[in-house]
Amino acid sequence: MSRSLPVIVGALAALVAVAAVALFLPLGSEEPATPRVTLVTGPTPLMPTEPTSRPTSAAASVVTPTASPSIGTEVGDLGPDFSLAAPDGRTVRLSDFRGHPVWINFWAPWCPACRTEMPRIEGLYQEHQADGLVVLGVAVQDSREAVVAFVDEVGATYPIVSDTDGRVAAQYGALALPVHYWIDHGGIIRDWAFGELPPDLLAASLERILVP
Repeated sequence: MSRSLPVIVGALAALVAVAAVALFLPLGSEEPATPRVTLVTGPTPLMPTEPTSRPTSAAASVVTPTASPSIGTEVGDLGPDFSLAAPDGRTVRLSDFRGHPVWINFWAPWCPACRTEMPRIEGLYQEHQADGLVVLGVAVQDSREAVVAFVDEVGATYPIVSDTDGRVAAQYGALALPVHYWIDHGGIIRDWAFGELPPDLLAASLERILVP
């Protein structure tokens, strides 16, 4: 019995060693198993060809500078600048009033419709002068004396200039009077009309350039 005890102990140790190796080796392999890593993949997101209108983050927002408006006489254009003489001899430029809403009225003393609506224009000017409104009356192809006489008769208090050769009127397409242009504080044309307009239409167009 004393001789067989070491043999039994040795056999048990060998069995334990074999069992330990079996736990770490797959069946039929003599090398340790290599762990497997499984990658779960999905479809690759498509990159947008154009920037989205509503970026999802501030970093995705790109500010694109807007193009400068073209100079012209259509709505959305930058009104062409001009300089004309006032009855007192001063030179007045349209750009002098940049920063203010400007209502240009092409008129003439010999124009019946112009004579009829000028008091209405004066009334709206007095009503909105505190809002920064500038009315610029451009008298087309008439003498200084006739212009001054009619302005005094009506009592117009807004600036009046003389386009004696009709150059500016032609530039703005004012070939039949009266013609109106409503220009915002940035010099952009927001509305225009020709012919004598009733007070409600005048006021509606004026609202397009007045800042609330």
